[in-house]
Amino acid sequence: MRILVTNDDGIDSVGLHVLARAMVPFGDVVVGAPDNEYSGASAAFGALHMIQPEMHRAHIEGIDEAWAISGPPALCVMFSRLGALGDPFDLVVVDPPTYSRSAKAVSDWDIQRDHAGLLDLVADNLAA
Repeated sequence: MRILVTNDDGIDSVGLHVLARAMVPFGDVVVGAPDNEYSGASAAFGALHMIQPEMHRAHIEGIDEAWAISGPPALCVMFSRLGALGDPFDLVVVDPPTYSRSAKAVSDWDIQRDHAGLLDLVADNLAA
């Protein structure tokens, strides 16, 4: 299984690195993440006719292929769909936010409390 891992905190985010390594037992992991932080702009593209996105190799310990892309996570996923990161992916995994202001949120997301449980749920669903 080919797995794309991305986030909105950028390629250097510790959470992204931990999540990517946690996905390794489930398939071939490729990281395609913003080269800078894009918190709060995950789904944004901007003015496509005015941007000149670039991608370059990045190093993440324990991951064979990682790319830093000059754009938000939505652009990273679009690049993957267009084949810029190789063959199609079977699964896209997004590093969860550390804080949400959503009106639908029952409680605040607490990375220390909730992240491990979320990874367990992902692992259980992949194994099913």
